[in-house]
Amino acid sequence: MSHPFKHLKTVNKHRFLVFTNGCHLGIGFHCLFHDLSKFSPTEFNKSSKYYQGVMSPVYAERLSNGYF
Repeated sequence: MSHPFKHLKTVNKHRFLVFTNGCHLGIGFHCLFHDLSKFSPTEFNKSSKYYQGVMSPVYAERLSNGYF
């Protein structure tokens, strides 16, 4: 089952944390562009399909496809 809204919340929380920590380091502008590929339809749809909550969706996809 796909969880697009939960995945969107997780990605936005991650980007916010990266941005705030980047501001402390003086690279806040660079951090605004961090992980923008997560919003592309290809990556977002696949990641929301394998959304796990606490585990990486990329890792869950690899497990389900037998790569590990």
